Amino acid sequence: MIATNLRPNEVVLGGLLNCAAERLDWRRADILWKLLVIERHVPPHFLAYMAYAKAHFLAGRPRAALSIMDSLLATKCALGYKFAVDYLQCCLLVLHASPSRENRQRLSRILKIGPALMESSSASGRLYWNRLVDVAERMRSTGQNPSLRFAELIVSYLAQQSVMKDWTHLKEES
Repeated sequence: MIATNLRPNEVVLGGLLNCAAERLDWRRADILWKLLVIERHVPPHFLAYMAYAKAHFLAGRPRAALSIMDSLLATKCALGYKFAVDYLQCCLLVLHASPSRENRQRLSRILKIGPALMESSSASGRLYWNRLVDVAERMRSTGQNPSLRFAELIVSYLAQQSVMKDWTHLKEES
């Protein structure tokens, strides 16, 4: 693409990032983001951000995925139910690993804005959202030390497709 002086656009960016995500190749996604967004100034759109976050999430890097989605939030881009579900799923996993004030604030923020984002959701999207909200409420009620097992946090479709679903050493936590 560079050798032939082709100009990549946001569709190419999103497609390449999604391919990296499907291969669980977060390093490739980082390279693509740097090359196309930072160096070639391709403006990322909603789907590109979500594919970039997906690459990290599927590879078991929910903290990195959450950081990418925080960047998307800062763009004031139109968000939808997919963002709400994926963001809440990431928040729960990150909060479980690190129950910091900042991570609790992230959880509170998505629980506040999520219902409006869920208005256009499919039935399956609402089902995942409701399950995640139930887990969030259980987590919030336990205070500083979440007592939920890691396996109980793997709720969304995306989480069930990630490498985290097979982390058996975390499934047996109490």
